[in-house]
Amino acid sequence: MMMLVDHPDVYQKVLKEQLEIAEGKSQGELLTWDDLRKMKYSWNVACEVLRMRPPTVGAFRVAKTTFTYAGFTIPKGWKLHYIPHYTQRNAEYFPNPEKFEPSRFDEAHEMAENMQKEPKMRAATVVNLKVTSQ
Repeated sequence: MMMLVDHPDVYQKVLKEQLEIAEGKSQGELLTWDDLRKMKYSWNVACEVLRMRPPTVGAFRVAKTTFTYAGFTIPKGWKLHYIPHYTQRNAEYFPNPEKFEPSRFDEAHEMAENMQKEPKMRAATVVNLKVTSQ
């Protein structure tokens, strides 16, 4: 990951986390799901890399209902082009969007852990989307 080259402090934290997990393993022993769940900081780094460098240019979605956005009516059935690069660099949702900051995903990681613990929460989908008309 090129982002780690540009951020040696982040690299050191990832390395430390990985070495701590490796030290608890016998030689030749494979990683387990529990080991992967311990890689909280590494996961945050991966999420931040994907936020800043999305693996796709965009995707299409189909409007399930007619709605109004920014004063425009979008009819049910229309195809909408979603561009992650712009939404993932929106300062309203990601403060300092140009800054590489893996810790911004700490809260999301905690939420995912709580969803694992609470069966009722597994069915919930968390969406933070603001649609306003002007």
